[in-house]
Amino acid sequence: MKEEIEIPIFPLNLVAFPGSRVSLHVFEPRYRQMLQYCLKNNTEFGICLIKSGKDVGDSDTEPFDVGTLVSVVDVLELPDGRFDIQVQGIKIFKILHLLYDEAYLKALVSILQEPEDKLDFSVNEKRQVMKYLTDYINSIAGLKGEWISDRKVPLDLEPLFSYGISLLDIPNARKQEILENTSLKSRIGILTSILLRETKKNQIKLNKKFLRDKTILN
Repeated sequence: MKEEIEIPIFPLNLVAFPGSRVSLHVFEPRYRQMLQYCLKNNTEFGICLIKSGKDVGDSDTEPFDVGTLVSVVDVLELPDGRFDIQVQGIKIFKILHLLYDEAYLKALVSILQEPEDKLDFSVNEKRQVMKYLTDYINSIAGLKGEWISDRKVPLDLEPLFSYGISLLDIPNARKQEILENTSLKSRIGILTSILLRETKKNQIKLNKKFLRDKTILN
């Protein structure tokens, strides 16, 4: 039986994933109230990508049905009542129906359980994903003319995925598609394919840059 809970919903122009840490600036009055409720009651809230509506404070804002339950891990209250917070992604949920009995948005949600397929990854497979991610990081650094001497890429699957997806410059709509694929193994597979594709594109750019610089020097 799936777990069903009632939680506050924070619609944002971003996609959070389980295992990821996200920094947020909370300024809109209704979501300051939401955060105060969560802090007082030591409870989590949900982050959902905005599906329609102009902004977080728009009363007509509609979130995507699938989002991520997050807990507050660090909070700084500013003198004017705004907050700077950091949250940790916990689990993926699906909205069953929205609730409008508070100034901020709430919903009854169903927690989506992670399949046990993540146990199928061997250490060698994890290290291969780490290599793909490191190659991608190096290709980005090369394009920027930088050198990275210390690459602390996590080995555990969930933080490995969260770290990798946070580095990719892909549209939020694509990230939402990946989030809705609730199998961690499938998400790792998608991440790997994107890393390989983007690293190849970056390498082509690097080769062109090398040839152009070589021509100028000659």
